[in-house]
This record gives sequence, C-alpha cells and structure tokens, in this order.
Amino acid sequence: MSARRSSATPATAPSPFLTLPLEVRQRILYFTFDSDLASMVIPPTLHEGEAHSVITCNSDNPRSTRKSLKEKTSRSLCWDLDDLPHWARWLNKVHASFEEDLEFVEREWIVELFRLNDEREEEIRKATQQCAAMWPARNEWEGAPL
Repeated sequence: MSARRSSATPATAPSPFLTLPLEVRQRILYFTFDSDLASMVIPPTLHEGEAHSVITCNSDNPRSTRKSLKEKTSRSLCWDLDDLPHWARWLNKVHASFEEDLEFVEREWIVELFRLNDEREEEIRKATQQCAAMWPARNEWEGAPL
C-alpha cells in the first residue's frame, strides 16, 4: 500500500507569488492601491446638457462646480498621499520580502499621483474654458483662487 501524497504545500516552500519576476510582482502590488484621484472623473463641461451662453456661463452653478472639482482634486491627492504609506505598511505585514517591492511601488505611485493631479487640473481647465470665454470679467475666472 502506498502512502498518500499530501496536497498541502510545505511551510518552507515559497509562495508562488514570491517566485514571480520582480517586475511582475511590483506591477501586481501597484494595482492593489485604490486611488481616489485615479478614479475621479471630470465632466467635459461645467453645465452638461446646456449650451454655453452668457446666462449659463455666468450663473453661480459653473463657478461653484469648478471650485468644487478643484477642491475634490486637491482633497483626493492629499488623501491618497496620506493613505499610501498605510497601504504599504499593511501589505508589508503579509510577507517581509515585500519591503523592497513596496518601496519601489510607493515611489511609482507618488509620481503617478502628481501626474494624475496635473491631468485632472487640465481637465477642469478645459471644462471651464468655454465658460471663461463667456464670462465678462474673464480675469476673475482665470485668476480665481481654486
């Protein structure tokens, strides 16, 4: 009678994840971070469904929407930058060998977050561009804080 082979992996065997190439592991770890900024969607116009006109572009709604979007973008960047080290520490507890991978991935995310922030600000600028042209005091639009 032959002994049954155990389907359990010995405790000393490395996890299949740890045997993956470094770049693949880092890419997988990269996609485990849930970024608010990355999932943020900026509308193409500040008053969807309404034509640009002196009336629609001078109302408080486009200006308050613009301000709200800029504040949300800024908040999302801050939250993501604050969450990133917590995420890395949490994942590092899974396996000590993740430390080097996570340091690299964390640096990559920091660069990506600032790139995303710039991208979102450009999307907001484009969404407000047509309204700014309709606003009689254009300098107020372009120079307005936030």
